Amino acid sequence: MSRAVLRRPVARESSTLARVVATPYRFAKFAFEKWWVRRAVRAARVVAIGGALFGSGRQLGIVEYANDPASKEAELLEAVARGAGATRVHVCGERRASCPELQRKERQVEPVVRRCLEAARALCAARIDGADAGSGARADAEAALARVSGAWKVVLFSTSEERPPMVNAFVSGVCPRTVFVSEGLLDVLRPTADELGFCLGHELSHLLHGHTEEKIYWRAATGCVQLAVLAFLDPSGLFAFAGAEALQRASDLLLASHSRDHEDEADLTGLRIAASACFDARHAASFMSKLADHGGRGPASWLATHPSSDDRQARLAALARDIHAGAPEYAARCRLVRARLPRFAFDEPRPWYRGRPTLRA
Repeated sequence: MSRAVLRRPVARESSTLARVVATPYRFAKFAFEKWWVRRAVRAARVVAIGGALFGSGRQLGIVEYANDPASKEAELLEAVARGAGATRVHVCGERRASCPELQRKERQVEPVVRRCLEAARALCAARIDGADAGSGARADAEAALARVSGAWKVVLFSTSEERPPMVNAFVSGVCPRTVFVSEGLLDVLRPTADELGFCLGHELSHLLHGHTEEKIYWRAATGCVQLAVLAFLDPSGLFAFAGAEALQRASDLLLASHSRDHEDEADLTGLRIAASACFDARHAASFMSKLADHGGRGPASWLATHPSSDDRQARLAALARDIHAGAPEYAARCRLVRARLPRFAFDEPRPWYRGRPTLRA
């Protein structure tokens, strides 16, 4: 048998393998001759790199927190307060307040925070009991209950004397189980306990609904979209700055609309928390009026992160009336609770009793 006959199957197998390898190569070469395919691949690569960086940063934060939770919580608390413009931070209960005025503010805020937390936990427990086992509503309620469970801190912060007082209170998902209240809110607005109960109930509602985490992931998603669009439309990078500015404006517009919906949702849940904590939720409108008088009553706009003040006050007043009308046992139950709690927690901020208050469940 000749050598040509012996080599014929090998040659046939080699040509088949070459065709198998060459077919995807020819297809890729044909596809990459199209400009839109090259840009789409480039955009996908940029998004993949951005997602990898985001995931790596998140994983690094988890590892650092697991290694030293106490110091990492202290760092987060300080960073969140400084990011809000604070120059002085006081954690209630960790050390004695340096001045009588700060002690008074501690006694003003702490009982209200505790009552609102108890009411928020009771609200989550009621939602869990009313949801079907294994349903999404039950899972959301259990996640909300986990967010408000455990030991909480109350942080009072203030700005420097050269700057105007900051009127703010918030709960950050980045620094869990911590309520931040500015001294300017207590000094400028001088809220009653009922008004402060709605304010803190509103802030806790953002945490219950997961608004903070949703906002973080929403910003990450819009950032990836911006990278993809810029990589697809502007491969040279010459118009990146102008394009990034336009996309950022569009992202802010979407986030503002999303934020207004969050505020409406937190207002309703905040009223329910305040009423359940035996505060008069009908005072929520007066708190918003004070806040609007301090910050100005500007008209609503597409870029506003909060609803207009006048519309919000009218909506709060109507919702509060409905909540109190739908709970006839409120007066009898809360009359007993108010009698057992320290009196200053339900009166005007002055005068204040001396001594540290205690609240029993």
